Amino acid sequence: MGLTSFFKNLFGPAKETAEDLADKTETTAEETITKIKEVAEPILETAADFANEAKDAIIDYADKASDVIEDIIDSIIDDADTHKTAAETVFDVSEESVTEISEESDK
Repeated sequence: MGLTSFFKNLFGPAKETAEDLADKTETTAEETITKIKEVAEPILETAADFANEAKDAIIDYADKASDVIEDIIDSIIDDADTHKTAAETVFDVSEESVTEISEESDK
């Protein structure tokens, strides 16, 4: 029994010190995690706000680009119609001229 008491007295304080150190380490780790969460939260909120603003800007620019593209397509169609009409007019005048010349040469 004396030997057991000797070892308990020898290692008992070391065990208590190790347990105290483990408790302090756990507390420090929990406090550190809490502080990290507190610091990270506004950063994450700012990042989320920025992402939403960027998304809105992209949607706005996409809408504007779509409108511009539609305007360009409409302009091309209008120009094509104008040129088609002009070409038809030239063709009609040319056809009439050829017909007149042909009729005159038949006389």
